[in-house]
Amino acid sequence: MSGSPVSDTELRDSEESDILPSELKHITEVYGALIETVEKEEPFINGGDFKEDGILNVQLLQDEQQIAVAVQPSPQWAMPSKEEYAGPYKFRFHINTDESEGDWMFSYVLNKLFTDMNTVVNITFTCDPLVSGLYLRALPVYSEEQHFERPVNRCLSHRMMIGYDEEEVDKKTIEHVVQIKHPQALYEHDEKSERFSVRLALDHVQTDKRVGFKFMCMTSCIGGMNSRPIEVIFTLEDECGTIIGRCTMGVKISENSLREIRRAERRARAAEKRLKASPTCAMPSTEVYPGPHNFQFKVDNSFSGRNWEYSEDMNKLFINIDTVIHFGFKCEPDPYGFFVRALPVYSGAESFQEPVLRCFDHRINTGPDKEMNMSVVLSDNSNAIYEQDEASGRVSVKVGLDCPQAGTEWVVVSFRFMCKNSCVSGMKRRPTEIIFTLEKESGTVVGREKLNVRICSCPKRDKRKEEADSERKQNPLVFETTQTESNRKKTKTQCDSEYSQICGETEYLDVLLYTQSRIQNKIKLEKREPNEKEAAILKKYEQMLNEYMRLL
Repeated sequence: MSGSPVSDTELRDSEESDILPSELKHITEVYGALIETVEKEEPFINGGDFKEDGILNVQLLQDEQQIAVAVQPSPQWAMPSKEEYAGPYKFRFHINTDESEGDWMFSYVLNKLFTDMNTVVNITFTCDPLVSGLYLRALPVYSEEQHFERPVNRCLSHRMMIGYDEEEVDKKTIEHVVQIKHPQALYEHDEKSERFSVRLALDHVQTDKRVGFKFMCMTSCIGGMNSRPIEVIFTLEDECGTIIGRCTMGVKISENSLREIRRAERRARAAEKRLKASPTCAMPSTEVYPGPHNFQFKVDNSFSGRNWEYSEDMNKLFINIDTVIHFGFKCEPDPYGFFVRALPVYSGAESFQEPVLRCFDHRINTGPDKEMNMSVVLSDNSNAIYEQDEASGRVSVKVGLDCPQAGTEWVVVSFRFMCKNSCVSGMKRRPTEIIFTLEKESGTVVGREKLNVRICSCPKRDKRKEEADSERKQNPLVFETTQTESNRKKTKTQCDSEYSQICGETEYLDVLLYTQSRIQNKIKLEKREPNEKEAAILKKYEQMLNEYMRLL
């Protein structure tokens, strides 16, 4: 901040500037209050020495009243900002990982440094344009919100480790976790927030602006950081302490940097997968979703035969093991660049989360990959990719879609099923279905279809049986009436045949005559005509009597 006069209006209007930092609002409010004080209390400013032609002279005000710290919050105050801010000098840092000898590692994925204690790590800071009078400050803070206001300092065991300034051994130096390998480094302690930071003028650094840092305490130390994650806030400041640039970096101080970085990146990948809904997770969606590309599929019935049957009413495929079947896929405007994933799942809620895998008998070496040998669904496409979800254990096959051929909108993909639903060590007669998902190259699901599947030895028989069962469930009253009449006819015929065989033809003829006479006497006593049912029975009995008489 220069000493040239700045008017109140210019200062307030500059709030809209993209060059000034985020603390400008606070600065403006402070300056506004000071201007009001100057205008109201003329004796306090010694006859208006701070005004020149009605404009406040900021430099004189700072020199006389020493308000440089009050103008802007200290970088070390209790709640320092961690927001990335390149500022007018495009402030940023870079770490060359090729310089690592194993005692420290840096992950650009996590923006985190993993280093051993008391190890020099060179960090390059860049400013554009590079001017004199700039300072670099490194302030360690806790990453977690519940511990953010607490200062980061060394544990009792490591407080006696002297840093670079061996002659100055006082409270400010021995409690600093972050140290700079430079004799001109200034170690500061804020009395209000109790925070410790180190400050260095960039004029003292070489032209490449490489600064060597050391960390003087372990993250796991009891009485110090207590295994709480920390970050280092690097701020670019001018001579007055005004922040004109900021960047942050996570830090973990441990003995085994390689182990820690691998563990952290593995956890980050797992967390990313949990946040991103995977189509092969433990609870994949089975809801049909055409999506923005109107995703559709169909079963090519032109090749239907004794090896497979498709029921449109049930949307179910009955297919023999290791039988090739063609599916057509369509999306708008063009499927090229998309992938179709086929994932088998169990239909029942009690087994839905279990992965569908081949039984031990059918788990033979059908391919070079372990996932291919375990997958129930195979594709004859040479570019098919077989994947197994580490978290859920599900195995799926993914096939890239080509452009449809001339005269058709459908892209044909062939599949085979390599295990039966009845296998004891596999699906154990549990109903299954296939979820087809349309995915981008990044794995984002943009469409979904599903198909019920039964892998069996007699597709036609099983289809006929399940369609009958389905019809009975849909129309229970009609089916019950039809079956009752059929059983009644069948029972009557069986009884007549059995009775005639046991008693003989003559005795059976006597029974028919007796039954006929009883019905005729009942009609005669009631003095009426036989109803439709009685007339049909009498006619039937008369025909049977005539037949038996003719035979006798």
